[in-house]
Amino acid sequence: MINPAGVAHQIHGNVIQTTSRALKESMSVEPIKNTVISQEWGTYPILNFREVPTIDVVMIPRPNEQPQGAGESSSVPGTAAIANAIFDATGIRFREPPFTPEKVRAAFQLKELPAPPPTVKLAQKGLWKIIGALGIALMSFSAAMLGGKNTIPSITQLDRSIFTDQLIERGKNLMALGNCQGCHTNENGQVNAGGRALETPFGVVYSTNITPDLETGIGTWSFSAFQRAMQHGISKDGSYLYPAFPYTSYAKMNEEDVMSLYAFLMAQKPIFAPQTKTELTFPFNIRPLMVFWNALFLNTAELPHNPKQSVQWSRGAYLVNTVGHCTACHSPRNILGAEKSDSNYLSGNLIDGWEAPALNQLNQSPIAWDEAELYRYLRTGITQQHGMAGGPMAGVVTQLSSASEADVQAMAHYLSTINNSSPAERLKNISDIPIKPIFNSGQRIFEMACSACHQQPSTHLINTVESGSNIPLQLNSQLHSERPDNLIRTILDGINRPATDRVGYMPAFKNSLSNQQIADLINYMREHFAPDKNSWTGLEPHVKSLRK
Repeated sequence: MINPAGVAHQIHGNVIQTTSRALKESMSVEPIKNTVISQEWGTYPILNFREVPTIDVVMIPRPNEQPQGAGESSSVPGTAAIANAIFDATGIRFREPPFTPEKVRAAFQLKELPAPPPTVKLAQKGLWKIIGALGIALMSFSAAMLGGKNTIPSITQLDRSIFTDQLIERGKNLMALGNCQGCHTNENGQVNAGGRALETPFGVVYSTNITPDLETGIGTWSFSAFQRAMQHGISKDGSYLYPAFPYTSYAKMNEEDVMSLYAFLMAQKPIFAPQTKTELTFPFNIRPLMVFWNALFLNTAELPHNPKQSVQWSRGAYLVNTVGHCTACHSPRNILGAEKSDSNYLSGNLIDGWEAPALNQLNQSPIAWDEAELYRYLRTGITQQHGMAGGPMAGVVTQLSSASEADVQAMAHYLSTINNSSPAERLKNISDIPIKPIFNSGQRIFEMACSACHQQPSTHLINTVESGSNIPLQLNSQLHSERPDNLIRTILDGINRPATDRVGYMPAFKNSLSNQQIADLINYMREHFAPDKNSWTGLEPHVKSLRK
């Protein structure tokens, strides 16, 4: 029998011993003849508590093989490896141990400083602009001095047989819960081969190839490299990732789930797909500046446990806030692109021209979401009281439809507890939703373009839910929102890729209706189906903007 804890302790001891030796060991050399005076190798001091590095031991199960011990040679980083790591991080080659802080500092003083960032013209700028420019220059210089993180060595092609079927299946479920392929698959591209353009306020970020291709994907990534990217936002080559990749959520995933994702991805078919280079505007294109962003906004602490809640609630909270990364779209962000928390948690945001509505008590749906409706929406993309999933959420639902039923139920259960408006604040029945007769140009456009499918609403649900069409429009959440964006995008683009087969198709009207006609139509629909809401303003220029 091999005791896993004993193996981990052995590896810890080996790492501490060899690191102590590499950093602390020294020998006396006669300066003139350059010969060794003393060959006493056993007197080096051991690292003290504050100097001990973080040591993570990953145990890979081998169910059909005999137990194996852990030889020292497989767990001891040699002095040469440490020297290489320092070189990768600093550009300075240390050839003689020990690699003491004094030696490193002295070497930096001899090394030519990196080129300063581009000059900022200060003429005709106000005082605060000058201070801001100086601050950016100072941070850029500091980040350049700090440098990137170490490159993690590549591995040879991984033997996928080391992963159990159960581990791979667990990873497949997590991939569905996180809709990973939604961002890592380009329009009409191959699944998970990357290249999709992700719009941000700072420029366009292109997703990466996460198939196990050895040249363009993650085929040479060790688990350590994968885990560092997932939970710390640092790539295998030591470069910093941008938070368009939601590593701030993945940072709270447990190690077994990260390993499961790794196992699933490494077991897939490699796809050759070169990376499209991300180029943001200055100063956001200076990746080392992310060290400051991470220091401010990256929280790797585990999610707090709430002993008053059920196991299902805890599971839902974990999935929503980690692999599901719901806050990445449904929480607003500050001027630096970080998610706002506390009272802003899941309070809504705009992503790629679509509104990700509030999932808390700020949600504008006329009838309050309950657990059953949330589950039905996440699982099928259509509900009896809120309409259907469209836009980016359609892809999310497509993936959730194949995920574990218990996990989707847990997410719905948790989300139902934060949508905690009192029953008196929300309507309960469709008959309580007012309808206002209106006769204008928008009404005529509706009759011409929409009424064939969207029949005039009645006081009861039309029995066409199974076909995925004709949920009464006075229940549609888009019409009750504070913003018209989702309704405009739906009319412009239609629904050509339903979330599931229960959601119907809808034609696009961008080539048949003008901006003014769509504005008139939307104005009519808002006033007719949601007369208790304030009218939207500035619709025609907003339609023109979203059409682009």
